[in-house]
Amino acid sequence: MDMEAGIEHLGRSTAEAVDVLIVVVEPGQRSIQTARQIGGLAAEIGIHNVVYVGSKIAKPSDRDFLAAALDSAPLLGYLSLNDTIRDADLSGSAPYDLGGAFMTELAVIGQRLAALYQGA
Repeated sequence: MDMEAGIEHLGRSTAEAVDVLIVVVEPGQRSIQTARQIGGLAAEIGIHNVVYVGSKIAKPSDRDFLAAALDSAPLLGYLSLNDTIRDADLSGSAPYDLGGAFMTELAVIGQRLAALYQGA
């Protein structure tokens, strides 16, 4: 289930039946703070499998920042800041249909998720 950004859904406990919660986090303090709140709220309502995906990665230091800020939290991978995704949104297309680096990065994330939570 793809939910809107933020923590409101978890506060209402609408995600209790979730097997694995993927939190998308950007390189920035506010995003890290929100990701930590989501992880805490998820634990409170019984979601124990919380993983993270770094998004809008513009340079290697963005990866380093997220890895350090998330400490030992499971980080499945990264999605680069990518004009293809923005252009797809502007044209009403799905980034999936456009292919490219985004799909390669997404495939890695999918493989890591499957490896971690087969049968979760």
